[in-house]
Amino acid sequence: IGFGLLGFFLESKKIPLAPFVIGFVLGPIAEENLSAGLLSTGGNWLPVLTEPKSLLFLVVAIVLLAVPLIRGARARSASEEISEGGAIHD
Repeated sequence: IGFGLLGFFLESKKIPLAPFVIGFVLGPIAEENLSAGLLSTGGNWLPVLTEPKSLLFLVVAIVLLAVPLIRGARARSASEEISEGGAIHD
């Protein structure tokens, strides 16, 4: 029932279900590997920020999260200008 309600909510807000399902499936795998990595470094998070490969993946993840948020903010700003009767200036 809970997942049905969650799916209904996501559909009503036009949020795609595929990323949620992928995260739900891959989340435990990522958590297990993070735990193994932290055990190998004695609980130190610094290698996540200093190793080139992990830093690259971290930066890519941040960019992939930031770009849609920035585009959405720009689209909302442009739609507010149009609704107020103003023109869009490039």
